[in-house]
Amino acid sequence: ARKLDDDDFQSQLKGSLVKCLENHGEIVMVDARAGVPFPSVSCSLFGIGFDIALGADLVKGRVVKDRWKKQLRAAQQQILKCPGYYKAINLSRALSASVSEACVVAVQQESDVVKLAIVLLKHWRDFKSLKMFKSFFAEGLALCAVDELRRKSIENPQMTVLSIFTRVLQLLDLSEATARAPRYLTLEFLGLYDPADWDGWYPDPEQSGHGHRIILVNPMTPILDALHSVSVQALRGWSEAARDTLGRLGDGSASMEDLFGVGPSGGGCL
Repeated sequence: ARKLDDDDFQSQLKGSLVKCLENHGEIVMVDARAGVPFPSVSCSLFGIGFDIALGADLVKGRVVKDRWKKQLRAAQQQILKCPGYYKAINLSRALSASVSEACVVAVQQESDVVKLAIVLLKHWRDFKSLKMFKSFFAEGLALCAVDELRRKSIENPQMTVLSIFTRVLQLLDLSEATARAPRYLTLEFLGLYDPADWDGWYPDPEQSGHGHRIILVNPMTPILDALHSVSVQALRGWSEAARDTLGRLGDGSASMEDLFGVGPSGGGCL
């Protein structure tokens, strides 16, 4: 992990990853992210998009039960020991792939309704051609929406795919948010970190200077804003697409083809 925050070392890992993927003709490299040293590549297999990233094994010894928890904790401890905020930021980004399994497990433990809502959200993203909208963001936003819906209906927490999808669109509609008062989303409810450990290190919109109207606190390394690298223009596109889709849902006339580009013309409405 000491070397992972070194750009030259990361570039070497990135080159090795690209060469490895070139030997698998069935995998299409959609975006090798040239110029970015982080060892991550966007790919597609049988029309399904996904990212491949290289991480570090921080747990020594034999494979143990819930290894992802030990991996996550080891990464967090290294970050918290950094001599300074910006060094901690750099190491957190370098270790992001090393702790990503924690979020995967969180999604796996959810109900089928939640998983279907995430699939639907990703399909909507692809149909709308939303730039920089990674699968990780879709999953995080969906989990935030689910948590809000559960807290608002404690006595009857049953949800539908449509209610989750609609709530995500509402979170993405940034028409009433500003850079000074952004929509601030946290996945603290997943219990992947101790809030007391990170006190004073959470993303601060007043200091970021990015002009973002939404912040999504990384659930594994909460010193990071998961949306840090997303451009203001891309976020504006997400917001406009969400507002447009909410309008179509609201008038009751939207077909599956209108919303997602699938289904026969004039088909059933949602």
